[in-house]
Formats: sequence, structure tokens, C-alpha cells
Amino acid sequence: LSRTNIEGTIPSEVGNMWALRILDISDNAINGRIPTEIVNLEWLKTLNISRNVISGTIQSEIGNLTLLERLDLSRTNIE
Repeated sequence: LSRTNIEGTIPSEVGNMWALRILDISDNAINGRIPTEIVNLEWLKTLNISRNVISGTIQSEIGNLTLLERLDLSRTNIE
């Protein structure tokens, strides 16, 4: 879903996609915050939300995603 001109926020329901392995929504117009439910994606290997208008902080629980190999938050407003 990279570079597809997606706008809006990441819905909390993303946490229901527990078997998701790659979430690449980079280079869009996504705003708001990363939903806390993202830590439910226990099979996630790649999370790329770079080049969006995302803000806030990243939850420390993201460290519980033990299979996560690639995390790209560049060019966002995440602290």
C-alpha cells in the first residue's frame, strides 16, 4: 500500500490482522497516531510508515514484537 495516496488515520482494527507479516504504508498522507493495537501484530516482520504525517510517540510495547526485523519511521513526526 506504499505510494497509493491513502489519507486519514490508521484504524485500531489493524490490530485484528494478527497474521500480518508486512505492513508498508509508506509515502502516503496518513496522519494521527500509531494505534496501540499495532502491538497485537505478533507475526509482523516489517513495519514501514515512513513519509507520512504520523505524530506522537512509539509505544515501548513495540519491543514485544519479537519477529520485527525492519522498522522505518523516518520522515514522520514521531518522537
